[in-house]
Amino acid sequence: MKIFQSTRNTRPIIENNFRYIRSDVPTVIAETEKNWLLSNNVTTIIDLRTDEEREKKQCPLKDDIRFSYCIYPVTSVSLFIVLVLFPGFRKLSPARRKQRLLQQHLH
Repeated sequence: MKIFQSTRNTRPIIENNFRYIRSDVPTVIAETEKNWLLSNNVTTIIDLRTDEEREKKQCPLKDDIRFSYCIYPVTSVSLFIVLVLFPGFRKLSPARRKQRLLQQHLH
């Protein structure tokens, strides 16, 4: 299932469920693709890349105020971003966001 034309590897982590989407870096993302994310309530982007990886390939969603962009580097993960549908996530403090992510991951 290909979700976007401007990325090579964007897909749901769980088939037919858009709660969690795995993607390569959307260095170029069309406005129609951004609108698809918004219409599917995908507004939180969690970038797991290192500082060095983010410097090499910027993500335009980082500066789009319609999205909450969180940076949680994981050194064993290379060049991908997880787009997450997580109701209320934007309203949480950074510490609480991390705690919620860990809780979700463990369940």
